[in-house]
Amino acid sequence: MRSGFNGLAVMRSCGLAVKSRSHAVMRSCSLGVVQSCGVQSRKPCGMVLTPLLSKEANSSPLLSKEGQGWLVLGILRKSLLLKKFIHTMKKTIFIDIAELVVLLTLPMLSSVLSFVYIILALVIIFLSKYLRKEKWQDYGFKSVNFRNILLASAIGIAFAMVDNYLLEPLVNMITGEAPDLSSFDEVEGNLANFLILLAIGWAVGGFFEEFLFRGYLLNRFSTLFSGSSAGRWVGVIAVSISFAFAHSYQDFGGIISAFYISLFFGWLYYMFGKNVWYLMLVHAFYDTVGIVYLYLGMD
Repeated sequence: MRSGFNGLAVMRSCGLAVKSRSHAVMRSCSLGVVQSCGVQSRKPCGMVLTPLLSKEANSSPLLSKEGQGWLVLGILRKSLLLKKFIHTMKKTIFIDIAELVVLLTLPMLSSVLSFVYIILALVIIFLSKYLRKEKWQDYGFKSVNFRNILLASAIGIAFAMVDNYLLEPLVNMITGEAPDLSSFDEVEGNLANFLILLAIGWAVGGFFEEFLFRGYLLNRFSTLFSGSSAGRWVGVIAVSISFAFAHSYQDFGGIISAFYISLFFGWLYYMFGKNVWYLMLVHAFYDTVGIVYLYLGMD
């Protein structure tokens, strides 16, 4: 009784002329008709659309000519909707890739464009957020707890020590290149310049760079690769390359240093549950140690 009733309802919802004479008539409903209405048949009848549109179907009480017409229109409609969906998906993927290319390429330009780069990046991000109707939580702005705040701060300080006394000397020994920090010479012994650079380090290095490279760009890669693990690491590596060239003013040694720092920060971003606030603290305290070294002439 249930399958016969459901079949009748399905046939009527498709706009088909049905003569409900007996259960035998309803059992002749093909799986194709049921699925064309968006309903999953429990027991395939072994019949497809071809018999329904054959000459025998013309004399069958199951489908009238009008019903066959509605059936064909329904199939065409679903085909057009599928094509539209595929077209929309391709368009969305193209926009994602184009946006990533622009945001990843801008830092590779001359460091003279750094201020212009920040403005352009923010304009693109805010426009994208508006069009996509995304939330700030999607970019890692989530609630925090005191324990992880302390942990992130400690990681930033500890990693700065390890980098200064172990990693940078190791890279210098292998490549013969050390980061060129000569542009910060005026910070040494100058309290005013020290405070200015410290504020810039927290605002640009801590907040902006982590918001862009970790919070926003890694989110775009995650969307593009449907959140897969492989997609995560593709994003971390691509972002790290861009992040490295954003520090090209420090010469080759600075590029290498920024690259492995960004790899570590990318890993931390996922370890902290994609919470960008903690990465901002890690980065800010890392920069703070470096700026203190510059002020004390320990670089």
